[in-house]
Amino acid sequence: MSTPPVYECKLSVELQEKARRELNETQESRTIGLKKLFEMVRSRPDITCPTDAVFLLGFLRARKFNIDRACKLLENWCKMRTSIPEVFSNYRPSDLKELIESGVCVMLESRDNEGRSVIVERPGNWDVKKYSAWDITKIEMMMCDLHLRNEETQINGIVDIFDMEGFGLHHMTQFGPRFLIRTAPIMNADTLPLRVKGIHVVNESGLFDGLYAMIKPFLKEKMRKRFHVHSSDLTQLHEQLPSHILPTEYGGSHRDSLESIVRNWTDDLLSKEELFVSMEAYGIKETELTKKSVDDADTMAGLAGTYKKLDT
Repeated sequence: MSTPPVYECKLSVELQEKARRELNETQESRTIGLKKLFEMVRSRPDITCPTDAVFLLGFLRARKFNIDRACKLLENWCKMRTSIPEVFSNYRPSDLKELIESGVCVMLESRDNEGRSVIVERPGNWDVKKYSAWDITKIEMMMCDLHLRNEETQINGIVDIFDMEGFGLHHMTQFGPRFLIRTAPIMNADTLPLRVKGIHVVNESGLFDGLYAMIKPFLKEKMRKRFHVHSSDLTQLHEQLPSHILPTEYGGSHRDSLESIVRNWTDDLLSKEELFVSMEAYGIKETELTKKSVDDADTMAGLAGTYKKLDT
C-alpha cells in the first residue's frame, strides 16, 4: 500500500462521542493522524508492521492523537518485538496449548459496564516444570495483539483480575533479574498501546507483596495507582465490576463457569494460529540508528518531522 489507509467508521454514536471526549478523536484528527503515522512507517524501511487503519488507530488512540507520542509508541512496540525473541519468535498458540487450557490467562466473554474487556490471570495454574515465564508472557502478548485489533477495546481499555490462589515460591523464583530486565518494556506504558484501566488482585498471599516489590520499579506512578488488592473478600471487586459478567468462581452470576470460558477462549486462540505466525515478522531491524535507546526522544523527530498535537 502506497497511500494512507482509508478508515470506515462503524463505531456506535456513543463510542464515537467517548472517543471524542476522552481521546481527542474526530474525523479530522483520524484522517491527519493516519496519514502522518502511515508516512512515518513508510519512511522507515527497517520497520515491519501492519499499516491498516484499525492497527494504526490503536497507537493514535493510546496517545490521544498526539502524533509525536503515537509515532514513538509504534517505534517502541516494534523494537520490543525484535528485542525479546523469547516471546515473539515461535509465536504459535498450538505450542502452548496445554498452558492455555490450564486457564492461566483468559479473556472473559462479557465486557464491564464501561465497555472494558476483562482479563483473568491465574499464575497459580502454571506448571513451572513444563513451561517458562517466557511462555506465560507469550500468551499475555497474544492477548494484547488481539486487543489491538479491537476498536471497542482501543477506546474503552482493559481491566485485569490477578487471582493469586495457588501461587507459590516455585512460581515466584521463575521471575529472576534477567527476566524482569528483559521484559521491562512490556511492563512500561510507553511500549504497549493499551489503556489499562484497573488491576484487581484477589486471593493474594504474602508472596504477592514480594512479587509486587520486584515489578514496582518498572511501573509508572499512574499504573501503580490502578492496583487494587482485595484479598479473599470480593465485595470491593463487585463494586468495580458487575457480577453478571463474572463467573461463579468470583461470586458472579455469568451463565458460564470459568472452566467453560477457558475452553471457548482456548478454541478461539488456537483458531488464530496463522494470524499469530504472521506476526513473527513484525519488528524493527537493528541499524546504527536503532541501536539507540528506545527512550531516545529525538528519533521520531529526525525521521518523520515534528508532529504537533492536533487541535480538536
